[in-house]
Amino acid sequence: MGRNVSGWAVGDRVVSMPYAVVCGTCQFCQAGEYGLCSSRLSYGSGVNGGFAEYLAVKASRIFRLPDSLETTAAALIEPLACSVKAVYDVAVLQPGETAIVIGPGPVGLLTLQAACHSRSACDFGWLKCECRASFIRKGFGCRRNCLADEPDSSAYKRITGSGGVDVVFECSGASAALRMAFDSCKKKGRVIQ
Repeated sequence: MGRNVSGWAVGDRVVSMPYAVVCGTCQFCQAGEYGLCSSRLSYGSGVNGGFAEYLAVKASRIFRLPDSLETTAAALIEPLACSVKAVYDVAVLQPGETAIVIGPGPVGLLTLQAACHSRSACDFGWLKCECRASFIRKGFGCRRNCLADEPDSSAYKRITGSGGVDVVFECSGASAALRMAFDSCKKKGRVIQ
């Protein structure tokens, strides 16, 4: 712990913002949207440290973990924060709206969980693994499941109908999935990547 750091003690359980470097002066930094800063460097990609045993982090960028939160669960705070922000702050998903989450990875699963929690009618698409599909059907409250080996507009049209859904969350990063997101979204709908 740095000698000028106060309010913290060795052994405190913390999580940090993922950004090692931001400019602090651009419109995004001023609005607290550090992830959009053009000068941003993140731990593990722009700055060494993603899997390091020790990592130096500014005290202003750490947050105390409550005793009730297990360390293994705390490891998912950053991707969960991205998913919750996408569902509630960016898409502003409303109860009763229809949504599709495309992408079977951790961010897609967390986004699906946040979307289902919002009481929207959620579907999940482009899922290659039947064991994940079974897990989702049992525990996430999805209305329907669309299983496809690859993103395919005909599979999504069966779910969305001709009009499309209110919101599509594209969580895979694949260009074919982004095309699918636009094909699945209704007019004046929202596509969140």
